[in-house]
Amino acid sequence: MQNGKPLSVTQLNGYVKGVFEDELVLHNIAVYGEIYEFSISGQNTFITLRDGDCSLSCVRYGVTERYALGTKVLLRGTVTFYPRGGRVSFVFRTIEPYGQSVQYAAFLKLKEKLRAAGWFENRPPLKPFIKDVVIVTSSTGAVIHDFIRVVSQPFVNIRLFPVKVQGDGAAQEIAAAIDAVNAHTQADVIVVARGGGANVDLEPFNTEVVATAVHRSAIPILSAVGHETDFTLCDFCASARAATPSVAGEMIVSANARLLDKIAAYSTRATRGITNLYHAKAQRLYRASVQGMSASERSAALCRQRLEYGCERIETALRRQLAACTARMMTTAASVTQQVETVFDRGERRFRETTVRLQARNPLKLLSDGYARVQKDGRDVKAAAELKSGDGVTLHFADGAVGAKVR
Repeated sequence: MQNGKPLSVTQLNGYVKGVFEDELVLHNIAVYGEIYEFSISGQNTFITLRDGDCSLSCVRYGVTERYALGTKVLLRGTVTFYPRGGRVSFVFRTIEPYGQSVQYAAFLKLKEKLRAAGWFENRPPLKPFIKDVVIVTSSTGAVIHDFIRVVSQPFVNIRLFPVKVQGDGAAQEIAAAIDAVNAHTQADVIVVARGGGANVDLEPFNTEVVATAVHRSAIPILSAVGHETDFTLCDFCASARAATPSVAGEMIVSANARLLDKIAAYSTRATRGITNLYHAKAQRLYRASVQGMSASERSAALCRQRLEYGCERIETALRRQLAACTARMMTTAASVTQQVETVFDRGERRFRETTVRLQARNPLKLLSDGYARVQKDGRDVKAAAELKSGDGVTLHFADGAVGAKVR
């Protein structure tokens, strides 16, 4: 109120804008902090600076540049107030590095400590054939679905150990999951996975508690955290690193394919060797029989008889050995085929069961039963006390949304 007369929002915001414009201390100043968020819209660059618990929205008009999250920078510009949105923003003209971020410095210090302790060396290697896989990741999101889709080999058994992958308590959950798998589960590899995100989202994988769990794991660990350019302490302590969770699946598929190709090559080589041995012995026997024929007729006939008899015995023995080897190979192939079919059927059954459980938890199912989701100003309304007469709301049903007004 001013002189008993109320102000409109336009009047108040216009007055505040004038205060900002008249306050010279807010013009042509420098401010520093860590880049917490970054985006480009049209020809403008938007970033959010963070310093402790405080943040500042900043914009640079007419310039599009990319900046690394977590970088500590110094901006020079002017504080402005936008009446239309009722928000404060810092319009900067220049940006430059400003020392090293506290978070990154702590990361380098811990990394050097673990490297000096030898935690990045002598890790258990990945097995040449991987059948049992435990993936430690969130049960929601695209990571687990992409991983299962890539690992298409039916004889590979994939089990999910669901954990939080960001936020408070995530590091402790990830470490506890790795320890639990080592203690109670038979696995050929543990895949620690998370999709890409900002540096702050990857913090659990840069903690000493997760690095310790990865280091002491007797089961080989394949780290697949973030994007291809992201490196975490989990990557350095693991047996192997994959650029993304999907690449981790491709590594498992490739390792198994290489071993199966070797088995097929050995089988072909063994068959070829037995055949060549048979032909070589037959040729030597034939040459011996020809040489013997230059003697007397009786000696030649006797020698020929003996040679033919010996040749028949060798041929019979070789054919018997070849038949036995072929039978063993067919038996082994049938056994492997049966095992593969059994594993595939079990995996398919588990996938269907999981799909049924996920469908039962689908929030859209509630909407299809007649329930509606109420939102006011884009936010969910969870109690009647949040509304008053005259408020405009949006009702979301299973087949669409309608507007409504509260009476």
